[in-house]
Amino acid sequence: MLKPEHFDKVEQLISSGKDKDIINNAIYNVRMELNPHPAGQKHNVPKIDGIELTGVQHKYRETVLFFPSQGQTCHAYCTFCFRWPQFVKSGKNLAIMAHFNHPIELSTNEVRDAMQRIRSTGAQIRSQSPLLKHISDSSAVWADMWGKQVNLNCIPYYMFLARDTGAQHFFEIPLVDAWEIFRNAYQRVSGVCRTVRGPNMSATPGKVQVLGISEVNHEKVMVLRFLQGRIPDWAARPFFAKYDNKAVWLSQLKPAFGEEKFFFEEELDKIFHEHIYDDEWESFE
Repeated sequence: MLKPEHFDKVEQLISSGKDKDIINNAIYNVRMELNPHPAGQKHNVPKIDGIELTGVQHKYRETVLFFPSQGQTCHAYCTFCFRWPQFVKSGKNLAIMAHFNHPIELSTNEVRDAMQRIRSTGAQIRSQSPLLKHISDSSAVWADMWGKQVNLNCIPYYMFLARDTGAQHFFEIPLVDAWEIFRNAYQRVSGVCRTVRGPNMSATPGKVQVLGISEVNHEKVMVLRFLQGRIPDWAARPFFAKYDNKAVWLSQLKPAFGEEKFFFEEELDKIFHEHIYDDEWESFE
């Protein structure tokens, strides 16, 4: 999945028998070129008394993520990984976020048994899955997967798009095509499968869903909305982008109707330049 120039660089070092430290350094440099911290993740780390809380992220007011020490680094940035379950004390809702790439992963006895054991505890299982070129870029695959998940008491939750990190070039699908795949799959399933939301991007300003393609004042536009935003008021806010059948990520879109910026861009700049976190959320409410 690596770009040829990255693969060739490491392959040549290995083939020529270079020292391990030299090879590891080359691998590190490749990783750093793969945007290992997408969506401004380094800006999500909260501080107490000026000290960063390593292993914690606070991108949204309502959400704090805790990462185990084993998950602090990764040997490969796969563009869609988000496999950390949410565990809470007894008496509160426990939701396990499953991660499936293809319906065939749901066909083994091991997966079925594991899901049944989780469900027997009273926990809920939700599933988020990435739309991946070469793997799941078909409406039939998604309709099949959602149906199988529901039959296993797993709630379809998100269809994610390949993030702007790692081998995104290998997995990426234009936003317009992604919406068509989602829409056609959505039409094939019953209402109990339509809990799923997508296609959406976990981008720098927040989770952005592609709602569809429309025409306003004779201008073809893309309709989007925030499912979650760095500023709480952005959630559920629709906005419009110029139609672009080649764009694969939010950053590649341009505002519609001659606007210079999307409505959220000025506030987003403030977050990154003024390091707004935690108790400062209230200034935007």
